[in-house]
Amino acid sequence: MGRPIPVADKAVAESALISVLENVADLDFTADAIAAELVRTASKVRFQPSTRQLVMTFDLAFSAAEPRTTE
Repeated sequence: MGRPIPVADKAVAESALISVLENVADLDFTADAIAAELVRTASKVRFQPSTRQLVMTFDLAFSAAEPRTTE
């Protein structure tokens, strides 16, 4: 697959994605629905054709009181 993900980074990523997907009541968990929800909730999405990498950035401010880190 790709390079190994450090354990701490993996834990944060999984927690963030679970939070994103838990907040969607009507998500039927098909691949199409999950992909659409991830793109909808990402604060930044870009594709780098030269490296064939898709980069999605998620704002990890889990509370409305926390400032957004991306705009």
